[in-house]
Amino acid sequence: GDIIEFKDGTEIHSKRVIGIAGDEISFSDDGKVIRNGEKIEEEYLPEGTVTFPFKKDFYKVPDGSVFVLGDNRTNSFDSRFWENPYVETSDIIGKYFFTAKKKVNCKS
Repeated sequence: GDIIEFKDGTEIHSKRVIGIAGDEISFSDDGKVIRNGEKIEEEYLPEGTVTFPFKKDFYKVPDGSVFVLGDNRTNSFDSRFWENPYVETSDIIGKYFFTAKKKVNCKS
């Protein structure tokens, strides 16, 4: 999924889109994310990462919204924890087009 930047009041957050309008999101007993009945491959996560629900174990993403999770699943305040678990598409500022796979040593 795309990593997006979105506004929440006066704050700006970055999270990964896991579900779009119409998608059904749930979680398997072994800590995997299920979208529309199928476990999704999340190769960007460290091996052994588990994702468990918090408030609910099933979500149906409404029109005009997305469901997001942070890549640091055990320490991410994301859709699983919010009173309204969806980000409205009108609150999306943009998306990231790439990520660095190698740490770069920058000198000032």
